[in-house]
Amino acid sequence: MKLNKPKPEMISVFVPVDKELLLSDKRTGRKGITTGTPASIAEQYGVEMKKADGGAIFSAPKARLQLFIQKIHFSGIPYWEI
Repeated sequence: MKLNKPKPEMISVFVPVDKELLLSDKRTGRKGITTGTPASIAEQYGVEMKKADGGAIFSAPKARLQLFIQKIHFSGIPYWEI
């Protein structure tokens, strides 16, 4: 018997930055370690990216999007759930 798994709910956030901006960790003790661009981080975690006016919209299931948002948050970049 085949079981149907429910599809994970997709969550989207708006990030008002250029997709090619180089992000660096702003936490104390991290000494500005660069983490990559929003586009490269999204690709690494399997997050979908769509260009929008003034930034980009990133969408993924909650677990994957959370990893992406941690990198954005620690870089001091604002973001909004949509």
